[in-house]
Amino acid sequence: MRFIGAFACSGSWNLTRVVIHAQVVGIGEGAFARVRGLQAFEVAEANPAFASVEGVLFNKDRTTLLQFPAGRGGDYAIPAGVTALAPGAFLGCTALRRVEMPDSVTNMGAGAFSGCEALDVVSLSSRLTAIAPEAFATCWSLRRIVLPDSVSEVGQRAFYQAGLEMVVLGRGVTWVGEGAFDNRFTVCRGGGGSVCYGPRDYYGARVDLFFLGRAPQAVRPFGDRPVLWGRDFSEPPRVFHLAEAAGWGPEFEGVPTDLWRGIHLLRGADGLTLIWSAGVLQASPALGEGSVGAGWSDMPATAPLHLVHPTAATTFYRLRDP
Repeated sequence: MRFIGAFACSGSWNLTRVVIHAQVVGIGEGAFARVRGLQAFEVAEANPAFASVEGVLFNKDRTTLLQFPAGRGGDYAIPAGVTALAPGAFLGCTALRRVEMPDSVTNMGAGAFSGCEALDVVSLSSRLTAIAPEAFATCWSLRRIVLPDSVSEVGQRAFYQAGLEMVVLGRGVTWVGEGAFDNRFTVCRGGGGSVCYGPRDYYGARVDLFFLGRAPQAVRPFGDRPVLWGRDFSEPPRVFHLAEAAGWGPEFEGVPTDLWRGIHLLRGADGLTLIWSAGVLQASPALGEGSVGAGWSDMPATAPLHLVHPTAATTFYRLRDP
């Protein structure tokens, strides 16, 4: 066998290991996506087109991650030197929790992390150029994400049915695709199967969008749906922007905008998220009843987003100029 067709084994339950012999020179898109039991790929050393690193499938020179085994969970650090993620590279990896992306990655294919239901932390490359269409669709556990300044485009339905509550969009974002932050979930009243012919209810968390740059262009190639959320989503996102950023008015895509000043708080089950617009976040422990912190120390952070886990002690926070 020299070629494996697109989606050839997609959705299989019994495969746990895939061995790719030296004669195989072509694998179609999604050939092994959503194979829930798959733990590892093995590639013959003599294969001219593919390689495996710790059970993950790559092209021969290991610059493109082609497929992560969908049966594996936990944390994964993409190896340094990888420059691209293939379409659906992590598609349907339902047990994957955290992904660290090296700064060598510049491109991701459509649906790269779609269906990663347990994914709650992803660290993006500082050189990533775009968030591909449906890149994080149905990532239900993803509560917050920071898009680096290198990202210029957020594709259509990039975060469709994700669990997002907070997004920081870097200074480079120039356009946002249709339904990019459509967080709605559709529930057929009275139950039913995958096809709903009756009345529907829509659910979804409100997402706060913090823009570091100018107002982006809204792109609607398929109609007049709201760009930032779904047509049937009753609670639109909140949009915050910096005072000095150009192009902003009192509304963006029908959503009222507000200035981003100081520290914003988001309380979740996993703690407090602190997000700040400029400066350095500092922390100080409480000194006693009626006293406000002393001995301020800088909080380590590489982005204007910090998760504070609940503790028994009280802590004060403030901003200082860089």
